[in-house]
Amino acid sequence: MSQNMAPRGSFMERLQVLRELGWRPVNLGDDFQPRHIQRAAREVVNLLGDAEPRPPRGVDFDQLVDRVRAAWGEHAYLATLNKWDLRHLPWILFYPPDREESWLGDDPQLVRQYGRWLAQGHRPHLIIALLHQYLANYPMELSTLDTVRALLRDLILDGDNLRLQRWRDRCKAFQLLEGGGPERMATAWWDSRRTADQFLAEAGFTGGLDSGKFVQEATAAIARRLGNQLAHGSISSEELARGLAWIERDGALRFAALRIPTAEALLAPFERGNASPEIEAILRPFFLRCYGDPRLPRSTGWANIDERYKSVMRRWLVRLDLDDFFRLLDKTALDRQWQYRKTFWSAYLERDLISDTWIVLGSQAATIARRTFEHGDRAAARLLSGPGVLPNHSVLLMRLGRMTVAEWSHMGKCRFWLEGNRDAPAMYREKYRRTELVSGAEFEQVHVGAERGRWQGRISDWIYQQTGVRISSHNYMPSGGGRWH
Repeated sequence: MSQNMAPRGSFMERLQVLRELGWRPVNLGDDFQPRHIQRAAREVVNLLGDAEPRPPRGVDFDQLVDRVRAAWGEHAYLATLNKWDLRHLPWILFYPPDREESWLGDDPQLVRQYGRWLAQGHRPHLIIALLHQYLANYPMELSTLDTVRALLRDLILDGDNLRLQRWRDRCKAFQLLEGGGPERMATAWWDSRRTADQFLAEAGFTGGLDSGKFVQEATAAIARRLGNQLAHGSISSEELARGLAWIERDGALRFAALRIPTAEALLAPFERGNASPEIEAILRPFFLRCYGDPRLPRSTGWANIDERYKSVMRRWLVRLDLDDFFRLLDKTALDRQWQYRKTFWSAYLERDLISDTWIVLGSQAATIARRTFEHGDRAAARLLSGPGVLPNHSVLLMRLGRMTVAEWSHMGKCRFWLEGNRDAPAMYREKYRRTELVSGAEFEQVHVGAERGRWQGRISDWIYQQTGVRISSHNYMPSGGGRWH
Protein backbone atom coordinates (compact mmCIF):
# COMPACT_ATOMS: atom_id res chain seq x y z
CA MET A 1 0.00 0.00 0.00
CA SER A 2 1.52 3.35 -1.05
CA GLN A 3 1.85 6.16 1.43
CA ASN A 4 -0.88 8.22 -0.19
CA MET A 5 -3.22 5.23 0.11
CA ALA A 6 -2.68 4.90 3.87
CA PRO A 7 -6.07 5.22 5.57
CA ARG A 8 -6.66 8.03 7.95
CA GLY A 9 -8.74 8.04 11.10
CA SER A 10 -8.93 5.75 14.12
CA PHE A 11 -7.21 2.41 14.56
CA MET A 12 -10.51 0.58 14.10
CA GLU A 13 -11.17 2.45 10.85
CA ARG A 14 -7.73 1.51 9.55
CA LEU A 15 -8.27 -2.10 10.59
CA GLN A 16 -11.56 -2.15 8.68
CA VAL A 17 -9.84 -0.89 5.51
CA LEU A 18 -7.21 -3.63 5.80
CA ARG A 19 -9.93 -6.25 6.13
CA GLU A 20 -11.68 -4.90 3.04
CA LEU A 21 -8.38 -5.25 1.17
CA GLY A 22 -8.27 -8.95 2.11
CA TRP A 23 -6.02 -8.90 5.20
CA ARG A 24 -6.83 -11.44 7.92
CA PRO A 25 -5.14 -11.83 11.32
CA VAL A 26 -3.06 -14.97 11.68
CA ASN A 27 -4.18 -17.43 14.35
CA LEU A 28 -0.96 -18.58 15.95
CA GLY A 29 -2.60 -20.82 18.54
CA ASP A 30 -2.38 -20.94 22.31
CA ASP A 31 1.21 -22.18 22.28
CA PHE A 32 2.52 -19.03 20.61
CA GLN A 33 4.21 -17.10 23.44
CA PRO A 34 7.05 -14.90 22.10
CA ARG A 35 9.69 -14.00 24.67
CA HIS A 36 9.58 -10.25 24.07
CA ILE A 37 5.81 -10.09 24.52
CA GLN A 38 6.00 -12.19 27.67
CA ARG A 39 8.70 -9.92 29.10
CA ALA A 40 6.70 -6.84 28.20
CA ALA A 41 3.63 -8.31 29.90
CA ARG A 42 5.60 -8.94 33.07
CA GLU A 43 6.93 -5.40 33.00
CA VAL A 44 3.39 -4.03 32.67
CA VAL A 45 2.27 -6.12 35.65
CA ASN A 46 5.22 -4.86 37.69
CA LEU A 47 4.60 -1.31 36.58
CA LEU A 48 0.99 -1.46 37.74
CA GLY A 49 1.98 -2.97 41.07
CA ASP A 50 0.08 -6.21 40.51
CA ALA A 51 3.03 -8.54 40.87
CA GLU A 52 2.75 -10.76 43.94
CA PRO A 53 5.27 -9.63 46.58
CA ARG A 54 7.47 -12.64 47.17
CA PRO A 55 8.95 -13.32 50.62
CA PRO A 56 12.75 -13.07 50.51
CA ARG A 57 14.46 -16.36 49.84
CA GLY A 58 16.97 -17.84 52.21
CA VAL A 59 16.06 -15.47 55.05
CA ASP A 60 15.70 -16.79 58.58
CA PHE A 61 12.80 -14.68 59.85
CA ASP A 62 13.46 -15.58 63.48
CA GLN A 63 17.03 -14.33 63.23
CA LEU A 64 15.89 -11.24 61.35
CA VAL A 65 13.36 -10.44 64.08
CA ASP A 66 16.05 -10.87 66.73
CA ARG A 67 18.44 -8.49 64.90
CA VAL A 68 15.80 -5.81 64.43
CA ARG A 69 14.56 -6.12 68.00
CA ALA A 70 18.12 -5.90 69.38
CA ALA A 71 18.97 -2.85 67.26
CA TRP A 72 15.69 -1.16 68.06
CA GLY A 73 16.02 -1.89 71.75
CA GLU A 74 19.50 -0.35 71.83
CA HIS A 75 18.98 2.74 69.70
CA ALA A 76 15.19 3.09 69.07
CA TYR A 77 16.22 4.30 65.63
CA LEU A 78 15.68 2.27 62.48
CA ALA A 79 18.45 4.03 60.61
CA THR A 80 20.91 1.90 62.59
CA LEU A 81 19.67 -1.16 60.65
CA ASN A 82 21.33 -2.06 57.38
CA LYS A 83 19.31 -1.55 54.22
CA TRP A 84 19.00 -5.29 53.68
CA ASP A 85 17.13 -5.69 56.97
CA LEU A 86 15.00 -2.61 56.33
CA ARG A 87 13.91 -3.96 52.95
CA HIS A 88 12.69 -7.18 54.59
CA LEU A 89 10.85 -5.51 57.45
CA PRO A 90 7.33 -5.85 55.89
CA TRP A 91 7.54 -9.64 56.27
CA ILE A 92 8.35 -9.57 59.99
CA LEU A 93 6.18 -6.76 61.39
CA PHE A 94 3.43 -9.36 61.99
CA TYR A 95 5.64 -12.39 62.57
CA PRO A 96 5.19 -15.07 63.74
CA PRO A 97 1.47 -15.21 62.83
CA ASP A 98 0.47 -17.18 65.94
CA ARG A 99 2.22 -14.93 68.48
CA GLU A 100 0.68 -11.49 68.14
CA GLU A 101 1.95 -10.42 71.55
CA SER A 102 5.52 -10.43 70.23
CA TRP A 103 4.96 -8.60 66.94
CA LEU A 104 7.36 -5.81 66.07
CA GLY A 105 4.41 -4.01 64.52
CA ASP A 106 2.97 -3.47 67.99
CA ASP A 107 5.44 -0.60 68.57
CA PRO A 108 3.93 2.67 67.24
CA GLN A 109 7.25 4.50 67.10
CA LEU A 110 8.85 1.73 65.04
CA VAL A 111 5.87 1.70 62.67
CA ARG A 112 6.01 5.49 62.17
CA GLN A 113 9.76 5.49 61.55
CA TYR A 114 9.43 2.72 59.00
CA GLY A 115 6.64 4.61 57.26
CA ARG A 116 8.84 7.68 56.94
CA TRP A 117 11.67 5.55 55.56
CA LEU A 118 9.34 4.03 52.94
CA ALA A 119 7.96 7.45 51.94
CA GLN A 120 11.38 9.09 51.63
CA GLY A 121 12.86 6.32 49.51
CA HIS A 122 9.99 6.00 47.00
CA ARG A 123 9.82 2.24 47.48
CA PRO A 124 6.44 1.18 46.00
CA HIS A 125 7.30 -2.54 45.93
CA LEU A 126 7.90 -2.50 49.70
CA ILE A 127 4.74 -0.48 50.29
CA ILE A 128 2.77 -3.12 48.38
CA ALA A 129 4.53 -5.84 50.39
CA LEU A 130 3.49 -4.10 53.62
CA LEU A 131 -0.10 -3.81 52.37
CA HIS A 132 -0.12 -7.50 51.50
CA GLN A 133 1.13 -8.44 54.95
CA TYR A 134 -1.49 -6.18 56.54
CA LEU A 135 -4.29 -7.86 54.52
CA ALA A 136 -2.89 -11.36 55.00
CA ASN A 137 -2.56 -11.01 58.79
CA TYR A 138 -5.14 -8.26 59.46
CA PRO A 139 -3.94 -7.58 63.02
CA MET A 140 -7.27 -6.71 64.64
CA GLU A 141 -5.95 -7.05 68.20
CA LEU A 142 -2.86 -4.95 67.51
CA SER A 143 -2.66 -1.75 69.55
CA THR A 144 -1.15 -0.01 66.52
CA LEU A 145 -3.81 -1.12 64.05
CA ASP A 146 -4.99 2.44 63.45
CA THR A 147 -1.38 3.59 63.14
CA VAL A 148 -0.58 0.94 60.52
CA ARG A 149 -3.78 1.75 58.64
CA ALA A 150 -3.05 5.49 58.67
CA LEU A 151 0.50 4.82 57.48
CA LEU A 152 -0.76 2.77 54.53
CA ARG A 153 -3.34 5.43 53.67
CA ASP A 154 -0.63 8.09 53.60
CA LEU A 155 1.66 5.94 51.46
CA ILE A 156 -0.95 4.65 49.02
CA LEU A 157 -3.96 6.96 48.86
CA ASP A 158 -2.12 10.28 49.07
CA GLY A 159 0.65 9.41 46.63
CA ASP A 160 0.81 9.50 42.86
CA ASN A 161 3.25 6.68 42.11
CA LEU A 162 2.05 4.78 39.03
CA ARG A 163 3.00 1.41 40.54
CA LEU A 164 0.59 2.06 43.40
CA GLN A 165 -2.29 3.17 41.19
CA ARG A 166 -4.00 -0.23 40.96
CA TRP A 167 -3.97 -0.68 44.73
CA ARG A 168 -4.90 2.97 45.22
CA ASP A 169 -8.05 2.35 43.20
CA ARG A 170 -8.85 -0.86 45.06
CA CYS A 171 -8.35 0.66 48.50
CA LYS A 172 -10.73 3.47 47.59
CA ALA A 173 -13.33 1.28 45.87
CA PHE A 174 -13.43 -1.39 48.57
CA GLN A 175 -12.45 0.79 51.58
CA LEU A 176 -9.70 -1.66 52.51
CA LEU A 177 -7.91 0.86 54.74
CA GLU A 178 -10.97 2.12 56.59
CA GLY A 179 -12.14 1.01 60.02
CA GLY A 180 -14.20 -2.17 59.83
CA GLY A 181 -12.71 -2.99 56.43
CA PRO A 182 -13.78 -6.66 56.36
CA GLU A 183 -17.38 -5.80 57.24
CA ARG A 184 -17.36 -3.12 54.54
CA MET A 185 -16.05 -5.69 52.04
CA ALA A 186 -18.76 -8.17 53.04
CA THR A 187 -21.46 -5.52 52.54
CA ALA A 188 -20.00 -4.43 49.19
CA TRP A 189 -20.00 -8.01 47.94
CA TRP A 190 -23.53 -8.65 49.22
CA ASP A 191 -24.77 -5.61 47.33
CA SER A 192 -22.95 -6.67 44.15
CA ARG A 193 -23.95 -9.32 41.65
CA ARG A 194 -20.55 -10.96 41.44
CA THR A 195 -19.48 -14.36 42.63
CA ALA A 196 -17.05 -14.60 45.53
CA ASP A 197 -14.09 -15.41 43.25
CA GLN A 198 -14.93 -12.60 40.83
CA PHE A 199 -15.28 -10.09 43.63
CA LEU A 200 -12.07 -11.12 45.42
CA ALA A 201 -10.08 -11.02 42.18
CA GLU A 202 -11.41 -7.53 41.42
CA ALA A 203 -10.47 -6.41 44.93
CA GLY A 204 -6.92 -7.76 44.45
CA PHE A 205 -7.22 -10.75 46.77
CA THR A 206 -5.32 -13.26 44.68
CA GLY A 207 -2.13 -15.24 45.08
CA GLY A 208 -2.93 -16.33 48.63
CA LEU A 209 -4.57 -13.15 49.91
CA ASP A 210 -7.96 -14.81 49.43
CA SER A 211 -6.93 -17.14 52.29
CA GLY A 212 -5.72 -14.32 54.54
CA LYS A 213 -7.10 -12.92 57.75
CA PHE A 214 -8.84 -9.93 56.11
CA VAL A 215 -10.97 -12.24 53.95
CA GLN A 216 -11.48 -14.52 56.94
CA GLU A 217 -13.02 -11.65 58.89
CA ALA A 218 -15.15 -10.72 55.88
CA THR A 219 -16.34 -14.34 55.74
CA ALA A 220 -17.21 -14.24 59.44
CA ALA A 221 -19.25 -11.09 58.77
CA ILE A 222 -21.12 -12.85 55.95
CA ALA A 223 -21.92 -15.80 58.25
CA ARG A 224 -23.23 -13.42 60.92
CA ARG A 225 -25.34 -11.63 58.35
CA LEU A 226 -26.84 -14.91 57.11
CA GLY A 227 -27.59 -15.97 60.68
CA ASN A 228 -29.31 -12.69 61.47
CA GLN A 229 -31.44 -12.84 58.33
CA LEU A 230 -32.32 -16.49 58.97
CA ALA A 231 -33.43 -15.56 62.49
CA HIS A 232 -35.70 -12.83 61.12
CA GLY A 233 -36.92 -14.86 58.15
CA SER A 234 -35.76 -12.12 55.82
CA ILE A 235 -33.61 -14.12 53.41
CA SER A 236 -34.58 -16.03 50.29
CA SER A 237 -33.22 -19.45 49.43
CA GLU A 238 -31.32 -17.89 46.51
CA GLU A 239 -29.63 -15.32 48.78
CA LEU A 240 -28.75 -18.02 51.29
CA ALA A 241 -27.20 -20.21 48.60
CA ARG A 242 -25.14 -17.26 47.36
CA GLY A 243 -23.88 -16.48 50.87
CA LEU A 244 -22.91 -20.10 51.48
CA ALA A 245 -21.04 -20.12 48.17
CA TRP A 246 -18.67 -17.53 49.70
CA ILE A 247 -18.30 -19.46 52.97
CA GLU A 248 -17.64 -22.77 51.19
CA ARG A 249 -14.83 -23.54 48.75
CA ASP A 250 -14.28 -26.87 46.99
CA GLY A 251 -16.61 -28.79 49.29
CA ALA A 252 -15.09 -27.48 52.53
CA LEU A 253 -15.22 -24.33 54.61
CA ARG A 254 -13.14 -21.54 53.13
CA PHE A 255 -11.74 -20.99 56.63
CA ALA A 256 -11.54 -23.93 59.05
CA ALA A 257 -11.00 -21.42 61.88
CA LEU A 258 -14.62 -20.28 61.42
CA ARG A 259 -16.06 -23.79 61.80
CA ILE A 260 -17.71 -23.26 65.19
CA PRO A 261 -19.01 -19.66 64.80
CA THR A 262 -20.37 -20.47 61.34
CA ALA A 263 -22.34 -23.46 62.65
CA GLU A 264 -23.69 -21.42 65.55
CA ALA A 265 -24.73 -18.52 63.30
CA LEU A 266 -26.54 -20.72 60.78
CA LEU A 267 -28.17 -23.22 63.18
CA ALA A 268 -29.08 -21.07 66.19
CA PRO A 269 -32.17 -19.59 64.45
CA PHE A 270 -33.71 -23.09 64.36
CA GLU A 271 -32.93 -24.25 67.88
CA ARG A 272 -36.59 -23.84 68.86
CA GLY A 273 -38.27 -23.59 65.49
CA ASN A 274 -38.29 -25.29 62.12
CA ALA A 275 -36.71 -24.00 58.97
CA SER A 276 -38.81 -23.79 55.85
CA PRO A 277 -38.34 -26.80 53.54
CA GLU A 278 -36.53 -24.55 51.05
CA ILE A 279 -34.06 -23.21 53.63
CA GLU A 280 -33.49 -26.65 55.17
CA ALA A 281 -32.84 -28.11 51.72
CA ILE A 282 -29.95 -25.66 51.29
CA LEU A 283 -28.44 -25.74 54.78
CA ARG A 284 -28.56 -29.51 55.32
CA PRO A 285 -26.38 -30.52 52.33
CA PHE A 286 -24.04 -27.62 53.11
CA PHE A 287 -23.39 -29.02 56.58
CA LEU A 288 -23.08 -32.57 55.29
CA ARG A 289 -20.40 -31.46 52.82
CA CYS A 290 -18.47 -29.14 55.09
CA TYR A 291 -18.99 -30.75 58.52
CA GLY A 292 -20.04 -34.34 57.90
CA ASP A 293 -22.74 -36.32 59.66
CA PRO A 294 -22.91 -35.34 63.37
CA ARG A 295 -24.12 -38.83 64.27
CA LEU A 296 -20.85 -40.45 63.19
CA PRO A 297 -17.71 -40.45 65.37
CA ARG A 298 -15.50 -39.94 62.35
CA SER A 299 -17.20 -36.61 61.52
CA THR A 300 -14.73 -34.39 63.36
CA GLY A 301 -16.28 -31.27 61.84
CA TRP A 302 -18.80 -31.23 64.70
CA ALA A 303 -16.21 -31.39 67.48
CA ASN A 304 -16.79 -28.84 70.29
CA ILE A 305 -19.97 -27.51 68.70
CA ASP A 306 -22.75 -27.00 71.24
CA GLU A 307 -25.19 -29.90 71.40
CA ARG A 308 -28.08 -27.45 70.92
CA TYR A 309 -26.90 -26.74 67.39
CA LYS A 310 -25.99 -30.32 66.58
CA SER A 311 -29.51 -31.33 67.59
CA VAL A 312 -30.90 -29.06 64.85
CA MET A 313 -28.88 -30.95 62.26
CA ARG A 314 -29.89 -34.28 63.78
CA ARG A 315 -33.54 -33.29 63.47
CA TRP A 316 -33.02 -32.46 59.80
CA LEU A 317 -31.26 -35.78 59.23
CA VAL A 318 -34.20 -37.66 60.77
CA ARG A 319 -36.46 -36.06 58.19
CA LEU A 320 -33.96 -36.83 55.44
CA ASP A 321 -33.58 -40.47 56.51
CA LEU A 322 -37.31 -41.10 56.59
CA ASP A 323 -37.72 -39.41 53.25
CA ASP A 324 -34.82 -41.34 51.69
CA PHE A 325 -35.87 -44.62 53.28
CA PHE A 326 -39.42 -44.56 52.00
CA ARG A 327 -38.39 -43.39 48.56
CA LEU A 328 -35.95 -46.30 48.49
CA LEU A 329 -38.74 -48.71 49.41
CA ASP A 330 -40.82 -47.39 46.55
CA LYS A 331 -38.07 -48.81 44.32
CA THR A 332 -37.20 -52.02 46.19
CA ALA A 333 -40.39 -53.15 47.94
CA LEU A 334 -43.31 -52.60 45.63
CA ASP A 335 -46.07 -52.99 48.16
CA ARG A 336 -49.04 -50.74 48.86
CA GLN A 337 -48.39 -51.00 52.61
CA TRP A 338 -45.47 -48.57 52.37
CA GLN A 339 -47.84 -45.68 51.89
CA TYR A 340 -49.42 -46.58 55.23
CA ARG A 341 -46.06 -46.96 56.98
CA LYS A 342 -44.86 -43.68 55.54
CA THR A 343 -47.90 -41.80 56.80
CA PHE A 344 -47.75 -43.51 60.20
CA TRP A 345 -44.13 -42.65 61.00
CA SER A 346 -44.40 -39.15 59.53
CA ALA A 347 -47.12 -38.43 62.10
CA TYR A 348 -44.69 -39.25 64.92
CA LEU A 349 -41.98 -37.25 63.20
CA GLU A 350 -44.22 -34.20 63.09
CA ARG A 351 -44.67 -34.48 66.86
CA ASP A 352 -40.85 -34.51 67.28
CA LEU A 353 -40.99 -37.93 68.92
CA ILE A 354 -38.33 -39.46 66.64
CA SER A 355 -34.99 -38.15 67.84
CA ASP A 356 -32.57 -40.27 65.81
CA THR A 357 -32.51 -42.53 62.78
CA TRP A 358 -30.05 -44.87 61.09
CA ILE A 359 -30.59 -46.81 57.85
CA VAL A 360 -29.28 -50.35 57.27
CA LEU A 361 -29.09 -51.48 53.64
CA GLY A 362 -28.74 -54.77 51.82
CA SER A 363 -26.26 -54.83 48.94
CA GLN A 364 -28.78 -54.09 46.19
CA ALA A 365 -30.52 -51.42 48.26
CA ALA A 366 -27.12 -49.80 48.94
CA THR A 367 -26.44 -49.58 45.21
CA ILE A 368 -29.74 -47.76 44.67
CA ALA A 369 -29.11 -45.51 47.70
CA ARG A 370 -25.73 -44.53 46.30
CA ARG A 371 -27.54 -42.98 43.34
CA THR A 372 -30.64 -41.60 45.02
CA PHE A 373 -29.85 -40.56 48.62
CA GLU A 374 -28.94 -36.93 49.15
CA HIS A 375 -25.45 -37.86 50.36
CA GLY A 376 -25.24 -41.27 48.76
CA ASP A 377 -24.89 -44.29 51.01
CA ARG A 378 -22.15 -42.78 53.20
CA ALA A 379 -24.47 -42.32 56.19
CA ALA A 380 -25.91 -45.81 56.14
CA ALA A 381 -24.89 -49.22 57.44
CA ARG A 382 -24.66 -52.55 55.61
CA LEU A 383 -26.98 -55.46 56.23
CA LEU A 384 -24.78 -58.54 56.02
CA SER A 385 -25.98 -61.41 53.89
CA GLY A 386 -27.23 -64.52 55.58
CA PRO A 387 -30.38 -66.55 56.32
CA GLY A 388 -33.51 -64.44 56.02
CA VAL A 389 -31.71 -61.57 54.27
CA LEU A 390 -32.23 -60.56 50.64
CA PRO A 391 -30.05 -58.02 48.76
CA ASN A 392 -32.97 -55.57 48.51
CA HIS A 393 -33.84 -55.68 52.22
CA SER A 394 -33.57 -52.51 54.29
CA VAL A 395 -34.07 -51.58 57.93
CA LEU A 396 -34.88 -48.22 59.46
CA LEU A 397 -33.58 -47.90 63.03
CA MET A 398 -35.21 -45.16 65.10
CA ARG A 399 -34.99 -43.71 68.57
CA LEU A 400 -38.48 -42.90 69.76
CA GLY A 401 -38.58 -41.63 73.30
CA ARG A 402 -36.53 -44.11 75.34
CA MET A 403 -37.13 -46.92 72.86
CA THR A 404 -35.21 -48.30 69.91
CA VAL A 405 -37.34 -49.25 66.91
CA ALA A 406 -36.45 -51.41 63.89
CA GLU A 407 -38.81 -51.10 60.92
CA TRP A 408 -38.02 -53.79 58.34
CA SER A 409 -38.78 -53.54 54.64
CA HIS A 410 -40.94 -55.99 52.70
CA MET A 411 -42.95 -58.23 55.05
CA GLY A 412 -40.60 -57.78 58.01
CA LYS A 413 -41.98 -56.96 61.43
CA CYS A 414 -41.68 -53.72 63.37
CA ARG A 415 -39.83 -54.31 66.67
CA PHE A 416 -39.37 -52.24 69.86
CA TRP A 417 -36.67 -52.49 72.52
CA LEU A 418 -37.02 -50.59 75.79
CA GLU A 419 -34.20 -48.59 77.33
CA GLY A 420 -31.77 -50.85 79.21
CA ASN A 421 -32.41 -53.89 77.00
CA ARG A 422 -28.97 -55.23 76.15
CA ASP A 423 -30.32 -56.79 72.96
CA ALA A 424 -31.36 -53.38 71.58
CA PRO A 425 -29.49 -52.64 68.34
CA ALA A 426 -26.76 -50.04 68.74
CA MET A 427 -27.09 -47.00 66.48
CA TYR A 428 -24.48 -45.89 63.93
CA ARG A 429 -22.69 -49.18 63.44
CA GLU A 430 -21.20 -49.82 59.99
CA LYS A 431 -22.49 -53.40 59.67
CA TYR A 432 -25.31 -55.45 61.17
CA ARG A 433 -26.33 -59.10 61.09
CA ARG A 434 -30.01 -59.97 60.92
CA THR A 435 -29.98 -61.49 64.39
CA GLU A 436 -28.84 -58.15 65.84
CA LEU A 437 -31.94 -56.49 64.43
CA VAL A 438 -34.59 -59.01 65.45
CA SER A 439 -33.56 -60.55 68.79
CA GLY A 440 -34.84 -59.78 72.28
CA ALA A 441 -37.46 -57.15 71.48
CA GLU A 442 -40.14 -56.40 74.09
CA PHE A 443 -42.76 -55.78 71.41
CA GLU A 444 -43.14 -56.70 67.74
CA GLN A 445 -45.91 -56.29 65.24
CA VAL A 446 -46.57 -57.66 61.74
CA HIS A 447 -48.03 -55.24 59.23
CA VAL A 448 -51.48 -56.70 58.62
CA GLY A 449 -54.79 -54.91 58.20
CA ALA A 450 -53.18 -51.64 57.10
CA GLU A 451 -56.32 -50.41 55.30
CA ARG A 452 -58.33 -50.76 58.53
CA GLY A 453 -55.55 -49.32 60.74
CA ARG A 454 -55.13 -52.62 62.56
CA TRP A 455 -51.32 -52.73 62.96
CA GLN A 456 -51.17 -48.95 63.27
CA GLY A 457 -53.54 -49.00 66.24
CA ARG A 458 -51.57 -51.69 68.05
CA ILE A 459 -48.23 -49.90 67.60
CA SER A 460 -49.81 -46.57 68.55
CA ASP A 461 -51.18 -48.10 71.75
CA TRP A 462 -47.73 -49.51 72.63
CA ILE A 463 -46.07 -46.16 72.06
CA TYR A 464 -48.71 -44.46 74.20
CA GLN A 465 -48.11 -46.92 77.04
CA GLN A 466 -44.37 -46.21 76.98
CA THR A 467 -44.36 -42.45 76.30
CA GLY A 468 -47.75 -41.13 77.37
CA VAL A 469 -48.16 -39.53 73.93
CA ARG A 470 -51.31 -40.37 72.01
CA ILE A 471 -51.61 -39.66 68.28
CA SER A 472 -55.04 -39.82 66.68
CA SER A 473 -55.71 -42.28 63.86
CA HIS A 474 -56.81 -39.26 61.86
CA ASN A 475 -53.13 -38.23 61.78
CA TYR A 476 -51.49 -41.58 61.13
CA MET A 477 -53.86 -42.92 58.44
CA PRO A 478 -53.33 -41.78 54.81
CA SER A 479 -56.64 -39.94 54.69
CA GLY A 480 -55.40 -37.78 57.53
CA GLY A 481 -52.58 -36.31 55.49
CA GLY A 482 -48.86 -36.49 56.01
CA ARG A 483 -45.62 -34.76 55.12
CA TRP A 484 -44.73 -37.11 52.24
CA HIS A 485 -48.06 -37.21 50.43
